[in-house]
Amino acid sequence: MGWEKAAVIVNGRPLLDAALASLSDCDFLAVNATAESQAARLATARDLPVLEDGEGMPDGPLSGVLAGLEWARLQGAAWLATSPCDLASPPTDLVARLVAAGGPAYALASDGRHPLSALWPTSLIAPLRAILARDHPPVRTVQDEAGFQAVAFPDAAAFANLNTPGGLTDRLSAWKLAADGPPFRTPSSWLQPVRSGETAAMLKLPFEEEERTGGEILAWFDGRAAARVLRIDKEAVLLERLAGDIDLAAMAGRALADDEAACVILCEVVAALHAARSGPPPQSPPPQARPLRPWFAALTRRAADHSVLAAAWRQADRLLTENRDPRVLHGDIHHGNVLHDPARGWRAIDPKGLFGPRGYDYANILRNPLTDLARDPARLDHMARVIAGKADLPLPEVLGWTLAHAGLSAAWTLESGGDASHSLAVAAAAAARLQAAT
Repeated sequence: MGWEKAAVIVNGRPLLDAALASLSDCDFLAVNATAESQAARLATARDLPVLEDGEGMPDGPLSGVLAGLEWARLQGAAWLATSPCDLASPPTDLVARLVAAGGPAYALASDGRHPLSALWPTSLIAPLRAILARDHPPVRTVQDEAGFQAVAFPDAAAFANLNTPGGLTDRLSAWKLAADGPPFRTPSSWLQPVRSGETAAMLKLPFEEEERTGGEILAWFDGRAAARVLRIDKEAVLLERLAGDIDLAAMAGRALADDEAACVILCEVVAALHAARSGPPPQSPPPQARPLRPWFAALTRRAADHSVLAAAWRQADRLLTENRDPRVLHGDIHHGNVLHDPARGWRAIDPKGLFGPRGYDYANILRNPLTDLARDPARLDHMARVIAGKADLPLPEVLGWTLAHAGLSAAWTLESGGDASHSLAVAAAAAARLQAAT
């Protein structure tokens, strides 16, 4: 994986913790790892014993299984359950289902056999040691010879192997980068901290088209109020790594003056982005930038579902038709997408890459942070006035775009089966303030 599997961060936790969660039914837990490894350090931090492969044992999982079996017998256990450290969400009932088979067993899903998600008898210690002394066969061969049973699991996704795409390793070599931390996965990309010479950078391998477009848009901004793209191709992008030493969301939650200061910072970044590479309007967009109106497709589909969504679509349709001062848009400006670096100042990350009226880029500021703060009508009214002054936009336009975008966010959430209450509350507050303002 270009890094130790156990330390790779997926869904906000090391893969080691996912494996441990799948073994929570066991009386004792241990981690098979080499001394001084990332996995060993993680295990020690969790007060778990670290089991090294026996001296002279061949590389591979069976040596780890043997170390585990010998340790299990010392605990007085007759069985050892194993779970590998390359699964993000292994089943939490793994051990219970394997034990129910009544003997040695391995997991079987619709995508095939998973021999390291298994239950091993300690009676296998001597035969396995003898096998490894002369050979190192596949795990499944040992299991078949020992009479292991297959236990069917309904969810193949639970056993999806999360080895990082080869592109990370390929780019480390081809772009002469040095790993500077474990790779981690977001819903849309694999990322890895790296160093390019003396420069701290982030290697990103998107697996969604929207994320690939975002890298191209960052390259177009050319470091003006945005993270600088150091290198890019059709599959990967190398970004400058920003320190992120100030948290705008935390700033906004401290006091009204701090909340206002965070809002002003976001407005200044938006204005700088809109000025980047801009000539006299109408601005010519790069080919990657998508028109804004199709972005609202989900809101058009959901407008009839809720009166607030209907009001949001009316505002969106009106503002899109007016198309005031179109610009290349970031498309997702909020407190988490603008980072501070002591050397570079405030810089935007993760653009969506849209083209349309510049007012839209201020809309998501008022839907954030995603706390009670953004749902406070008085706060929304005050910050809308701050944005109107900083962005030189009419107050009704700021409120109209806020209503439109909050409605769009609610529509996206509803279509994914999530809880849209936050976005609906912001949209309703914006609709009320807009009515008062007009």
